[in-house]
Amino acid sequence: MRKSPLRLPTLTGFVLLSLIVHAGCAHKPSSSPDVAPTPIASIGIVYAKFLPEVVLDLPAKGKVDGVVRGAGRGFLNWAEVPLRVGAEMLRGCSTKECGYVAIGFLALSAATGTVGAVVGGIHGSIRAIPGKEAGRMGNAIRYLADLKIQETMWHWVHDATMDLTAYRILPLPESGPDTSDNVADYSGFASAGVDSVIEVSVLSVGFKGERWGRNPPLSVILQIRVRRYRTMDGTIAIQEEREFLYRSEERSFSEWMADGAARTDWEFQKGYSMLAGEIADWI
Repeated sequence: MRKSPLRLPTLTGFVLLSLIVHAGCAHKPSSSPDVAPTPIASIGIVYAKFLPEVVLDLPAKGKVDGVVRGAGRGFLNWAEVPLRVGAEMLRGCSTKECGYVAIGFLALSAATGTVGAVVGGIHGSIRAIPGKEAGRMGNAIRYLADLKIQETMWHWVHDATMDLTAYRILPLPESGPDTSDNVADYSGFASAGVDSVIEVSVLSVGFKGERWGRNPPLSVILQIRVRRYRTMDGTIAIQEEREFLYRSEERSFSEWMADGAARTDWEFQKGYSMLAGEIADWI
């Protein structure tokens, strides 16, 4: 993993201002006049700035290796119509709808071999395909970015930690890793009085299935990685790392994509909520 310098514009002033604002809102334990109150630890919450991996995870069949590689001719036959429909659905839909449709479109494209592993959107390898189809892939990637999955998950975690913990929570939206393998440098926060940093990264989104067949049942999946950085000797270093996974009940792909992917949207909101609660409990 590589380290990169953290973007910290007006870092000290921002954090100190946050500390002042939150001081009046923090829950302080009762104490007698003769006993100094226990200081409340401050936690900064940041989120990843890279796009999550989009996957269609189905069990391997025959000589095919399964995830995001393609799944044999039978699956290609099943995917041809949804793939074309998915491309058409990207036209004229609202930004939010397009984002969810893009997840399904990219997942199908990856599984059928139209696109290589779609990692971080711009890092996916687009193979030799017609220019029109390549353009649709590019649109799907942009729609996925518009969905702001990383930022949305960060908001949910921030709100959950505010509600479920006694820590002083500091939102730090300008900070976070640019790639999934980046170990960010948060040392600047130590001198500003931040006790620890919680880094929230959505690693992958998409669909997972256990059975084969025409229009097979699939679950929506959200995979989250959370890293805890703590202050040690005036610096902040990574101390703990844990992954959290949400997996929904199964529905057919056509059901997930119906009505502008409305069911997918609802399931994502449910996943965000459940994972945020689990992360807050872990914190």
